[in-house]
Amino acid sequence: MSYWLLIKTDTEAKGGGGSNREPTLTSKTTGPDTDMHSNATILAEHETDVRSQCGALCWRMHRRRVEVLLITSRETGRWIIPKGWPMADHTAADAARTEAWEEAGVEGPISQEPIGLYTYDKQRLPEPPVPCVVSVFALRVARLADKFPERRERRRKWFSAAKAAHKVMEPELRAMFLDLDADPKRLDLFDRGQGGKSGTNA
Repeated sequence: MSYWLLIKTDTEAKGGGGSNREPTLTSKTTGPDTDMHSNATILAEHETDVRSQCGALCWRMHRRRVEVLLITSRETGRWIIPKGWPMADHTAADAARTEAWEEAGVEGPISQEPIGLYTYDKQRLPEPPVPCVVSVFALRVARLADKFPERRERRRKWFSAAKAAHKVMEPELRAMFLDLDADPKRLDLFDRGQGGKSGTNA
């Protein structure tokens, strides 16, 4: 079976934790006993032009339905989830939680294993777009801060998971939202052991 491996970089951290170089991904075939998400920083054998990122699917339960917090992109204004580059000496989950705070003012427990992956092309005008694969971690929102680093650069809004699926452009992310709308209990797996009771029982 094939999967994408996240590359840990040894470059200087962004703001004390991030990386200024865009890490790459590779595709590797493994057996059933391989831990594909061990610390989410597995070193790869063959580099490609694809870059890896870490994203946070920020969610809450409202009237027994999953709601997702989306933010706007600074470059295009379209609806996205918080995401960014892996950070040196941080797990992918910790990097995703940091991005959720900086971009959306979100605080809360986050899963240590990805809930899924999606791909997109990151626009960097006037340079060509960069293909990226995003590992998505489920973050149960406990608090939304009024003041956070990028509050003047983005908008944020709650959507039902079904409506959020129609707001984003990435097919894999859209499918992820639709799956959660159809079966909210899928989040139980990612919410257990994160320091609180499962939000899906709220």
